[in-house]
Amino acid sequence: MFEPALPPGVYATANSEHKRKTLDALLDGRMVQIHIDTRQPGVRVPEEHAGEAHLCLTLSWKFHESMELDQWGVRARLRFSGVHHDCAIPWPALFAVTTGDPTAAALWLESVPDDVAEEMFAGATEPEKKPASGKKPKLT
Repeated sequence: MFEPALPPGVYATANSEHKRKTLDALLDGRMVQIHIDTRQPGVRVPEEHAGEAHLCLTLSWKFHESMELDQWGVRARLRFSGVHHDCAIPWPALFAVTTGDPTAAALWLESVPDDVAEEMFAGATEPEKKPASGKKPKLT
């Protein structure tokens, strides 16, 4: 069975170690945005964000001295509206990492929540074919 190749940074499946290594590499010297499903078990974020299907959090080693990546997930003290919160994100809740560089990103398709995937790919349909002009092709 033929399976189309995925673009760089897009993974059909991934285990926790793959997500940890990928995030750690992308964090090297830059800020990243992690995209998480706060409905997953073990996620700890401020109450006003609990239950969100897609929450984007900014991480950087430059401003998170108390950030930790381990085999469980990410733990960091993050600021929301000027107030610090201890947050915990288990690896199953992480479905994408983005940066300011489109070539430095990761997306784990298996981890994207169904409702988020529907939104993400809502406009991704086959391009419409233009109606024929009525002219017959010229054969040579």
